[in-house]
Amino acid sequence: MGRTTDFDILLDPDGILHIRIDGVWTRAEVDAFFAALVPYHATARAAHGRVLTLVTVASIQSPLVALHVRDHALAIKGPRDRTAMVIATMLSKL
Repeated sequence: MGRTTDFDILLDPDGILHIRIDGVWTRAEVDAFFAALVPYHATARAAHGRVLTLVTVASIQSPLVALHVRDHALAIKGPRDRTAMVIATMLSKL
């Protein structure tokens, strides 16, 4: 489900959205990722009234790409949604 070379998306039976992100992305790849993510997001919200997400990030993104990700994420986030992130590199945490 949702598998490409740069990300995996899985909605588990408990309603937790698992996302794995890898590679250095362009803005176009961010747009494609969110196009793939939105249906999973909508399914989770419809079934559970909120979206619980666990994101594993393996690569550092440029500041411009990171801001583009943030803009997309804020556009689909609901007030009851929660996200936890596992960051593979210390540089991504800065």
